[in-house]
Amino acid sequence: MKDVVIDYLRAMKLKVSHGYIEKQLLSHPDYPSILSVSDSMEQLGLNVKVGRTEKEQLSHIPFPYLLHTKAHQSGFLLIDNEQSLSKHLEKLKTDEGVILKGENKEGFSNPNHDAAFQKETLKKWSKYIALLSGGMLLLLSVLSNLGLESSVFLLTALAGLALGYVLIAKDLGVKYAAVESFCGAGAANHCDKVLTSEYSKLFGTITFSDVVLTYFTTQAIIAGFIIPFSGLSATWWTVLGGLAALSIPAILYSLYYQWAKIQAWCRLCLLVVGVLTLQIDFFSYTFLNGFFTPVSPGMVVLGAVLLLFAGIGSAVIWVKELIKSEEQAIQAEANSNRVKYDPKIFTQYLLEQRKVDVSPFEKEISIGNPEAPIRLVMASNLFCNPCKAMHEKLNKLLQVWPDKLHISFRFLPAKKKNEEDTDPREVLLNYWLNNIHGTKSASEKTQQIIQNWFERESIEAFMKKYVTDLEHGDELHKLITLHDGWIKETEITKTPTLFLNGFEFPQQYSVEDLIAMVPGLTDYFQHETELAGNTHKKKLKEIV
Repeated sequence: MKDVVIDYLRAMKLKVSHGYIEKQLLSHPDYPSILSVSDSMEQLGLNVKVGRTEKEQLSHIPFPYLLHTKAHQSGFLLIDNEQSLSKHLEKLKTDEGVILKGENKEGFSNPNHDAAFQKETLKKWSKYIALLSGGMLLLLSVLSNLGLESSVFLLTALAGLALGYVLIAKDLGVKYAAVESFCGAGAANHCDKVLTSEYSKLFGTITFSDVVLTYFTTQAIIAGFIIPFSGLSATWWTVLGGLAALSIPAILYSLYYQWAKIQAWCRLCLLVVGVLTLQIDFFSYTFLNGFFTPVSPGMVVLGAVLLLFAGIGSAVIWVKELIKSEEQAIQAEANSNRVKYDPKIFTQYLLEQRKVDVSPFEKEISIGNPEAPIRLVMASNLFCNPCKAMHEKLNKLLQVWPDKLHISFRFLPAKKKNEEDTDPREVLLNYWLNNIHGTKSASEKTQQIIQNWFERESIEAFMKKYVTDLEHGDELHKLITLHDGWIKETEITKTPTLFLNGFEFPQQYSVEDLIAMVPGLTDYFQHETELAGNTHKKKLKEIV
C-alpha cells in the first residue's frame, strides 16, 4: 500500500520524502486502511476527500486518484490516466467504487516532512556525486593510459558491477520499475525465486549478489586504477585472466541449478553469466592473438588480490547488513508507534495524569482555532531554553493541524535581580493587549511575537521592535494576576509544563507524537463532547 500512496503523491507533482511518508503510514494505528492513508495525507497538509461513486462514473473523476479495491494486493490502485483506468476497470466488482483524492495547491505544509525531504535529497545527490567522481576517474584513466583492449575489458567489468548493484538492491527490497519489468516479463522468468533459493547462498549467509558485486568491483579497480599506473601490467592481466578461467565452474553451476534444481530462469543471473562469458572470450582472443603473455604473478600480487577481494567483500556485506539493520529498526519503530499512537492507549495514559482547571481567561494569550477539540495549555517561562524549544515544537504542530488545535500560554514570573526590574511578562502581555488581542490575525501575530521574544530574550531588544508603554494598566494588572493565580493554584514547579484538555501531558509521549495522533484524538474528543450533550456534527467529505 505504501508504495502506491507514494506513487500517487508523486503523480500529483509533489516533492515526496519516501522514508517519512512510509514511516507515517506504517505508524498509523489502523494501517493498512483507507483511514490510515487519509490521515497521513491530511498530516502532510492535503485536503483529502473520500467518497463512493458508481463504477461507470470513474472516468468522470479528474485524474489522478486512488481507487480502493480488493482486486489488488495493496488495497489501492493508482488511477492517473485513461489507460490505467481501462486496464483495471474490468477487474472491479460492481460494489467497488471508494475513491480517495487529495487536493493540493501550495505543496506540503508539514515542516518535518520538508526536513526529511532535504535529508533524502542531500543523500541522493551525495550518491550521484560519488558515482560521477568515480566514473570521471575511470574515464581519465582510460583516456590517458588504457588501450582499446583494456578499455573493452573495463566496460565488461563496469557492466558486471552495475548488475551487482541491481542484485544487491533486490536483496534489500529496493525496486526499480525497469528492473521489475525486465524480471517479470514472461511466465518462465523467476528472478526472485532463484535469488532467494538456498542454492544462491554460500555458507548460508553470503549471497550470489554479494559475490557478483565484490567480483566485478575488484575487476574494475584492478583494470581501471592499478594496471594503468603500475609497471606490472602483464602480471595483473594474468591475474584477471586466471579469475576469468575460475569463473567457468561458477557459470556451469549457475546454469545447472537454475535448469535442474530450481527449474526457473533468472534473467539478471543470465546477464551476469553473459558478462562472464564475454570476459572468457576476451581473454581467449587476446591470448591466442598474442596481445599479452601470461607470467607468474608472484606471491605479493596474489596476496594483494586476495586482500582486495576480501576487503571489498567485507565492505559490501557490512554496508548491506547496516542498511538491513536500519530498515529493521524503522520497521520496529513503526510497529511500536502503531500501538503507541492508538487514541485509546494515549487517552488511557492521559486520564491517569493529574487534572487541573484550564478554563480560558477572559483575555487569553493563545494561538490556533478557538473552537478546536484539542486544547493545549502550556506553563512557560520567558527566560527558559526548554520553553523556547517547546514553543518551536508547538508552532510546528500548529502548522500541520491549524484547525484542530488551540494552544494557550500561562507565563510564570521571571526571577529578578532587583525588585525594581521589569517583569518580561508585563512587556509581552502589555503589547499583546494593546496591539494584537481582538485583531483579525491575532493567532499569527501572537505566534510571531512569542517567537521574536525567544530569539532575543531581552526586554531592551524586544522593545526596539515592539514599542509599548510600560505603565501598568488595569487590564494588564488583572491578566498578570490571573496568570499568577493559576500558576499557584496548579502548583507549577517546572517549565515547560503542558496540559491537554485539562490533563497533564503524559511523560511517555512527546509533542512530536501528537502530529500523528491529532486525527484520532480529534474524533475521540468530539465523540466525548457529543456524549456530554454538546452535539458537534462532522463535515462529511464527498467526491463531487
